[in-house]
Amino acid sequence: TAIMKYNGGRIRNDEIRSIFEVRLALDSVVTSLAIRRMSDEEIDHLREIVEQIRTAPTQADAVQAAYDFQHELALSSGNTLIPLIIQSFSAPIFTMWNRFCDLYGVELLYERNYKMWTYIRNRDLTGAIEALEASVNDCIFGKHQIYAVLESNLAGRQEVYLGTLWVEEPGSNIVNIEEDIEDYYDGKISLREAMRY
Repeated sequence: TAIMKYNGGRIRNDEIRSIFEVRLALDSVVTSLAIRRMSDEEIDHLREIVEQIRTAPTQADAVQAAYDFQHELALSSGNTLIPLIIQSFSAPIFTMWNRFCDLYGVELLYERNYKMWTYIRNRDLTGAIEALEASVNDCIFGKHQIYAVLESNLAGRQEVYLGTLWVEEPGSNIVNIEEDIEDYYDGKISLREAMRY
């Protein structure tokens, strides 16, 4: 998001690639931790979120469900910092996933998330990491590229406009200060609850 603010809402192709690479590193850590720590009930809940991608009435709802899947997985990892880091990437990630769906459809977004869920269900870390790497590399170098398609449509320009600078949502999911995690009734809530505000 800081990159988007700095560039007035524009992200260069190398920055798009960099976001994918950072997300691959984060998602690999998240998946490694979550596969070891998640309960069967939490894995079942992840399946429900994945199915929301398939049944979403709009593309925006499908993208939101895909983000919810990643965010819930991060929360389930037990690492308290990673969900906050992932949240900081939400604006460009939403924009890129919407672009992905514009180009290749919601069904492919669902298939990729469902495939990842099956590896998590089977607690197959090797398969999950390989699937993550394949998906990211496909978006950077393969037949489902996002920024290469945009670049070709703009006659080789090095910058592309990905969308709005900020993602406008009811309420805020960003926890910035101590007051953001205080509950009116008992003064304290969990990180999971705080991230849902």
